[in-house]
Amino acid sequence: MDFTPIFYRLAALCGMLLFQASALAQQQPAAAGRAAVEVKAVRFAQTKVSNTVLVPMTRVEVQILAKENARLLEDPKAIVPNKSWVDKIKVTVTIAYELPAARKAASGGAAASLEDRYAFYRSSVTIMTMEKNSTGSVFFYLPGEIVKRDQLKQEPYAYAIDLEVDGTSLPPSKSSVSRLLLAEAQYKAFKEMADRGVLSTTGVLRPQYLVATEALPASTPTLIREDAAR
Repeated sequence: MDFTPIFYRLAALCGMLLFQASALAQQQPAAAGRAAVEVKAVRFAQTKVSNTVLVPMTRVEVQILAKENARLLEDPKAIVPNKSWVDKIKVTVTIAYELPAARKAASGGAAASLEDRYAFYRSSVTIMTMEKNSTGSVFFYLPGEIVKRDQLKQEPYAYAIDLEVDGTSLPPSKSSVSRLLLAEAQYKAFKEMADRGVLSTTGVLRPQYLVATEALPASTPTLIREDAAR
């Protein structure tokens, strides 16, 4: 069946013009090509973190490349204490899963609300600092009980990775969103829906420091425990 995403139709109904994937890159400011950091890869896997976990969790890995000191990008003549380091990199993951039960009901003619059709999850971590030209991965975990209960696939329906450096948000790029969201209208509609959807799943998608230790498949930078500072 040719299934058209709900957030695609929502964007069309709002009168947004759909762009080709290349349009997203064309709309970014010139500075976007010289962003301080970028997403290198996003990977999803199932993992059984420890013997206390009943069923495998879904692990989300976001690989980050540190490219340039943010202050030097704004002003190459700026006096900064650590020119070869990028500080306070905030990584926010938003993922959406289509719920099989809702899709089955919809195929039978039953109406399903957006809340019943998709499950949205969001979590953030802040990297303390990364050396220029280095890569590192941060990890997030979706509890196995949720994965099993809702029959969630390993790969989400869509995802978006938002980056901030020292409090300044970076524009999205091809590597920071799933293929379904490369068109600007779809990306905006997804974010609007997600902002509402994550209100009912706060705390479900967990950063790595709130999950029992496992042997991580990649090097990970030091994270700022913002929750501990409160």
